[in-house]
Amino acid sequence: MKALIKEYEILAPKKRVFEALTQLDLLAAWTGAEVEMDLNPGGDFSLWGGSVYGVNVEISPDRIVQKWQEENWDKPSKVIFTLKEEGDKTILHLLHNGIPDKSLYNISLHWDEDYITPLKNLVESMADN
Repeated sequence: MKALIKEYEILAPKKRVFEALTQLDLLAAWTGAEVEMDLNPGGDFSLWGGSVYGVNVEISPDRIVQKWQEENWDKPSKVIFTLKEEGDKTILHLLHNGIPDKSLYNISLHWDEDYITPLKNLVESMADN
C-alpha cells in the first residue's frame, strides 16, 4: 500500500473551497457527474456516479477525513483534506494513504486532473473571491 501527499494553492476563500468539497450542487458542478454526500460522521458519499465512494469520518471547515474506495479496490483507503487560509488563498493539503501499489500513478494524476483542477477552476471563477 502506498501514500500520496500533495499540496495545492487555490485562489479562493477557505469557506468556498470547503463548500466545493461538501455541497451537492458544487460537487456536481465541478465533477460533471452524479454525486451523493451525507455530511454526518459515518455518512456515505459517492462521486462520478459511484466510481469513487466511501464514508465521511470527520468533517469540519479545517479538515475532512474520508474512507475512500474505488470500484476495483479490495479495501478502502483514507483521504485527509486539510484547509488553511492564507490571505486571499487557501492551501489544500491532501494526504491519501492505503492506495494499492498498482494504482499510485493513476491516483496521483486523477487528483491533479480530475479532482483538484476542476474544483480549483470552479471556486476561482466564482464571484466574491
